[in-house]
Amino acid sequence: AHESPAHQHPVHQHGAEPWRAPKFYAYATPRTVLARAIAVMREAKLPFARVAGLDELGSGVPDGQVTSVVDGRAHLPAKLAALRAHRTQIVVAPEEAGPFFALSNNLGQQAFGTEHYILQAGELGPLGPGRRERDLFAGLAGPDA
Repeated sequence: AHESPAHQHPVHQHGAEPWRAPKFYAYATPRTVLARAIAVMREAKLPFARVAGLDELGSGVPDGQVTSVVDGRAHLPAKLAALRAHRTQIVVAPEEAGPFFALSNNLGQQAFGTEHYILQAGELGPLGPGRRERDLFAGLAGPDA
C-alpha cells in the first residue's frame, strides 16, 4: 500500500470545528391558512381535483407553532411564472382563476405570497405583528463580522 506524506493529510484529520448554520428553519403552512385556501378553491373554477376538507390533507401545523412569517406577496407573479416554466411537471391555473397550481397528482394547491416557517435552531430575530419574526436574516452577522 502507498502511504502519503504527513503534509498531504486532509484537513478533517486535524480536528477542525464543524461549521454550523446559525439559524435553521422548516417550511410550514398553518392549518388556518390551508383551511382558507381549501374554501377559496371550492368556489374557484379550476381544472384541478380538490380536497373536501382539511382533514383529508393530513398536513398543516397548528398556528401557534409558526415562529416566522415572510411577506413575499410582491413576488407572487414571479413565483407563478417560475412554476409555469416547469409545465411538464406543474400545471398552473390561468391568471384570471387565481394563484393555483397542481403537481402530477392533479390536486389543486394555492401558491402563497406569504411564507411561514418554524425556527428549528438558532435565535429568533425581532418580533413583528403577531409576535412572529419577519426577517429570517435578522441577527445574523455579515461576511465582514
